[in-house]
Order: sequence, then C-alpha cells, then structure tokens
Amino acid sequence: MKLKSLIWMPLTLSLAALACSVFSPAATATPSSLTAAPIVTDTPAAPVATDTAAPAATDTLSSPTETVAPAPTDTPAAPPAQQFIAYVDPVRNLLVTNVTGDVLGGTTQYTQIAVEGQALDLAWSPSGEYVGFVTSRPDNVHVYYVYAVGAGTPVDLGIGADVAWSPDSAHIAFVRDGNLWQYSLETGAAQPLTFNDSTWAWGRPVYSPDGAYLIAAGALYADLGAQGNTAFWLYQIPVDGSSAPAPLPGMAGGPQIEGRLARDLTFSPDGARLAFTTSWHISACASAADYHVLNADGSGLRSVVSPSLAALADSASEKYFLGFSLAWTPDSAALLQTGEVRNCANFEGALVGGPQLSRVGLDGAETLVAAGNFDSLSFDRSGTRIGLVARPDAIAPGEVRLYNLAGFPVLTIGPGDLAALQP
Repeated sequence: MKLKSLIWMPLTLSLAALACSVFSPAATATPSSLTAAPIVTDTPAAPVATDTAAPAATDTLSSPTETVAPAPTDTPAAPPAQQFIAYVDPVRNLLVTNVTGDVLGGTTQYTQIAVEGQALDLAWSPSGEYVGFVTSRPDNVHVYYVYAVGAGTPVDLGIGADVAWSPDSAHIAFVRDGNLWQYSLETGAAQPLTFNDSTWAWGRPVYSPDGAYLIAAGALYADLGAQGNTAFWLYQIPVDGSSAPAPLPGMAGGPQIEGRLARDLTFSPDGARLAFTTSWHISACASAADYHVLNADGSGLRSVVSPSLAALADSASEKYFLGFSLAWTPDSAALLQTGEVRNCANFEGALVGGPQLSRVGLDGAETLVAAGNFDSLSFDRSGTRIGLVARPDAIAPGEVRLYNLAGFPVLTIGPGDLAALQP
C-alpha cells in the first residue's frame, strides 16, 4: 500500500520556503462523507494513598516564669513540575530529555532505527504523557505513539503520517492513503473518517478545541503541482460522522488559498484563532512564504509576517520572504516566527534580511527575539522558555536548545532536530 501524503520536515529546510495568495477556483472538489468515531475520555486512576505514621509525643517541661513563642516553621518550596523535551538525534532516534529548572537531566531513547525506523515527525499529547511520531520504514512510513515520561514501548498504528492529538489525549488522527483516520487509545482500533479513494491530499490535521472536528487543508491530488503548489480551503471533518467534510463556514464560497497545503496548523491557546504556514514554489532558490491567522470559523484570513522583513521583500526584483516555523505565544496575542529575505535574481540567494526569530503581534507590533537560523519552535508550560533547533545556516545540522523570552540561550540539550517541549 502506497502512502500519498505530504510530510514537511524542518531538517531538510532548503532556501526555498513559502508563500500565499488567494484566487477563485473555476470548480470546487468536495471530499466524500465520513463514518462515526466516538470520542472516549480516559480517566486516570486515583493515586494510591500512603499511610503516614504520626510522630511520637514529646513531654515538655513548662517554665513558670517564661513563655516561649513557638518557632516559625519553614515550608519548603514545592519542587518544580518536571519538564521534558522530545526531539530526534542526528541518526533520527526519538529521544526525550528532562530539562526541569534549566538543568540537563536524564535522556530516554524510545526508538531503535533497526526496529521502528528513522523518526520523521513527532507531536506531544496535550496531557504531556505520550508522543505520537512518524517513522520511515522499508515498506512505508508508519505512525506510532509511546508513553514518553517513563518506560514506554512504541505502539505501531500502521501506515500513516501527519499525527495530531485530540484535546483529551484519547485519540490520534493521521493521514493514510489520502484519507483522514482516527485511532482510539482505549480500544486500540483505527477507522477512516473520510473515503476519497486516494484521490485527495490532506495536510496535517488539528482537532477543534472541543474535540468534535478535525480541521485540515485539503485538495485533489490532480490539482497538486510537481512541487506541491495548489489551491485549498481548510475543511472541518466531524469525528462522529454526522456530516461530510466541508470548508470552514467563514471560507465557504470564498476564494481558495493558493500555495502548498498548510503547515504548522494550530489553534491559539484561547481557541479563538488558527494559524498556519504556507508557501508557493518559485524556483530552486526560493519558495515564497506567508504566515496566516484566521478566526476559528475560517473568517478573517490575514497575513501576520515580520514587518521588518516584509518591508525588504519585493517579488518584482525576486526578493522573497522565507519562513520556516511558527508557534503561538501563550497569551494568544502574537506569533513567534522565524524568517529571512533572500535575493533570488539569477539564483544567487544572497541574504537581504534576517535570518531572525521574531515575536509578531496580531496588532502588527514586532519584537526581535534573536538573530540566527531557528526552527521547531515551542513554549514550555510556564510560557517562559522557548524550545527550538538552532543551525549555523538554514540547511546545516541543528542543535536542540532552550532560550528565554529575552532571546538568550539558557540550556543546550545537544545535536538533534524536531524539538518539541512537553505541554
């Protein structure tokens, strides 16, 4: 069985990276209907109570002339919650490292290339317990998940790619042979949510905040160019099979988005908006990029790109903005994003601006966080640390690091790729 799916990997960042505009299609293709897939919520077992012996009583002699106030009791600060980061090492084994308190702790290797293959993609469950990941095996690419904060063994879900987790961490969605599938951790069963006879191409899905829908960029395979250029809407796909996939209400009947299928599709922490990256392949030198934000219903699509870099881009003179990674800030008010501008006239590829890591607010305000080549952006649960991969140039091997919000490195984990901090 041959998997038809687009897998976007920061490891192979070329100088060609990404853009987007809109146009009205002459005809609209619609994927077919779905089957039901009930959401199952796993309830963790209650912790086991521990009997604690009461301290023995102590006889105290009282002084008839002096009353001594009891000494204050110092209450030790609660230890910080453990914080882990998942990533792949240079040969693409899946690793998870303890980085609690900005201190390099123990590392667990969860895959072996001879068994699971090379890890190509990964995503933490919202509960912070599991990592879903995709590997390359001799027969095809496979989807796995593993309990990643202890002694977990990878579970093979079969052929697939583009992993996404439900909000309750009870289900995994993925793409297989041009269809969206959903796997239940409780039952161990997977079932298709779409039935397109491998004629459809889906980008990585994301669950709606209530878990009722998958949302994904979709287009007919026949409409994809050799380099992935196409036109698409974002579709909502109910996981209970109550209706067929349909464009988000705010997009229905409107122009499609022109470019490669959306990458980094993610909801803002407050659930009010979506953001994604797309691109348009131009040449071996560049794929012009764009970062987009829209309302959760698909309305209000707009570009949210570094103003300092956008001012340097000019398609007429073949100076293109290239973008590689984004993450919502914890307050849902801005995108953390990477970018640069290159001059691709005569394929020279000279830097015009950047590379840089910026915080770009939905109001257009920009703060430069750090200069350099970065990708695989994520925040820790405190919102004060940024996990990323830093590179000497856009295509060089990377190093996994933690940065603070002021743009300074606070911990180097080691060589690797596809970094993601535990939510």
